[in-house]
Amino acid sequence: MYRCSLCKTTVQSNRPAIQVIAEIRRVSYPMRVAAIPLRGRRKKKGRKDDPGGSGWEAARIDLVCEACLPQAEARLAELIAAE
Repeated sequence: MYRCSLCKTTVQSNRPAIQVIAEIRRVSYPMRVAAIPLRGRRKKKGRKDDPGGSGWEAARIDLVCEACLPQAEARLAELIAAE
């Protein structure tokens, strides 16, 4: 059993909980030097640089019922279009 985040009703115990992204945020990660260890049978173990990058990240994830799923997906599409 769980409570839907949108309609606030308690959902029966035999119904699946659907996780939907409710908020997103822009994030950027800096470059990290020698962050990734290399694998292999070499005598010397080396490390590789992590290039970092930027993109989107889920800030909040809500549980919604099957009836509210289309509404939640529409809200996510609006968030993505606004950014």
